[in-house]
Amino acid sequence: MSLSLLLSVLLSLSLSLSLSLSLSLSSSLSFSNPASRLGVFAKLYDNIKGDRNKCVNLIQMASQRTAEMREKFKILDNEIEILRTNAINKEKLLQKSRLKHFHSHTVRDSLRNDISKVTQVLHEMRQKREEQKLNLGRLTQMINYHEQNLLQMRKSHDNAVQSRNDR
Repeated sequence: MSLSLLLSVLLSLSLSLSLSLSLSLSSSLSFSNPASRLGVFAKLYDNIKGDRNKCVNLIQMASQRTAEMREKFKILDNEIEILRTNAINKEKLLQKSRLKHFHSHTVRDSLRNDISKVTQVLHEMRQKREEQKLNLGRLTQMINYHEQNLLQMRKSHDNAVQSRNDR
């Protein structure tokens, strides 16, 4: 039962009590007999006692409901604290994850840069190798040409020596 409902019930009981008290007193004045007056006051006492018991019960129910609400509030407060702690822990994990992610991106970018440099060096080395192959081919041709010239000269020389010796 809510507290506002309890208060409205108490207010209505109080009004009915004051109304019954005023009615009883006005009717008791008309009785001149003390026994009849005593009966009226006994009824009035019983009515007041019943209303008082109702009020006591309502107060006990309100107190019990208040205690239950306080207990529920404590439980909810503890649950909020647990959820807050969980949220803080998850936020820390998220921050740590973001830091790892950022670090991974930095490492990735560094590795890409290194790969690009190595690729450039490899390309330059391939070009240099091709140039050296071409140079080697030219030099080989020159050596072959000069060797043939040398052979021709040797043959000429040998022929000249032979013809000199033959004379």
